[in-house]
Amino acid sequence: MAAYDFLLLERPEEALAAPLHRWLARHPLSGHGRLILISPAWAPSDAPITHPASSILLLPGDSNAVAAHFQADCMVSYGGRKDSFSISSMEGNRLSVAVQRELPNLSGGTVEEQELVLPMHHPRSPLAALAMVGSLLLLGADPASLMADPPF
Repeated sequence: MAAYDFLLLERPEEALAAPLHRWLARHPLSGHGRLILISPAWAPSDAPITHPASSILLLPGDSNAVAAHFQADCMVSYGGRKDSFSISSMEGNRLSVAVQRELPNLSGGTVEEQELVLPMHHPRSPLAALAMVGSLLLLGADPASLMADPPF
């Protein structure tokens, strides 16, 4: 079972936790360390707590103010064209996610630079979908599993 710790900071209306937990139940992963995912709409004022240090912090690329509230061995951004994870295109019910650089994951491997094309079966914010894909890749998910069975 998982030896990693996954902390999701989100606003209730974003509803990322349930689909992520369902995906992880179908595709168990193992690894070591802590991943903190900052959702697209979350702000430090949403939960004025002391935030634990993490191995990897995944946050929106426009969140420099949020990053100051955390300590992490590796900070990974998503959303913008130059961020580590970005949306390269959206056509119909398909979302293309670009991994812009090689990144460490909690399973001890790396997330390779690549593009993943995922079907979007349910309406969801593209930025929220990108955050979910990025977090699962950083936990050690196999890209082929994500493309065959996306979390959204």
